[in-house]
Amino acid sequence: MAYATGVILNAFPMLKDHVPNGESVLLTDDSLSKLGPTQQTFLRLIWFFENPSQENFNLEALYKELDQDWLPFALEAIYTFFKKDTYLLQQSRSMLVKEDNEFLNQTQFARFLNDHGFNYTRGKFNVYLSRGKLPEPDLKVADTPYWEIATCKSYLKELGKY
Repeated sequence: MAYATGVILNAFPMLKDHVPNGESVLLTDDSLSKLGPTQQTFLRLIWFFENPSQENFNLEALYKELDQDWLPFALEAIYTFFKKDTYLLQQSRSMLVKEDNEFLNQTQFARFLNDHGFNYTRGKFNVYLSRGKLPEPDLKVADTPYWEIATCKSYLKELGKY
């Protein structure tokens, strides 16, 4: 069983009986007819996770069938599938930005350093950044760099200040 399937089954244990095991197409259609739109969407995701070379999943279902409460969960399950089940994202520096991620922009990173005994003006920070003396940003959005707080703390340790 795919790891991502387990993630979905934790939230929707009633779908466990519908995980593929050589059922006929008629039984799968029967399975779908007994479920609501949200459960159907997650069941189709499971079918894709379990057999991606034979099953497909249409992202339109996420848009049409899921509300704002379930959409982030579905996207996280898809990310988990590609990260843990296929390993296609293992070497990727991309990441999902979630509410619990804490990122600092350049000004905030400089203020963080200043709060720990350094004197980083905007100019000094930009020079250090351009010379590669600061850690690589963890994320860039519209060419604006952001660092995770863990990266900032690690940099302080390198400087012997944390």
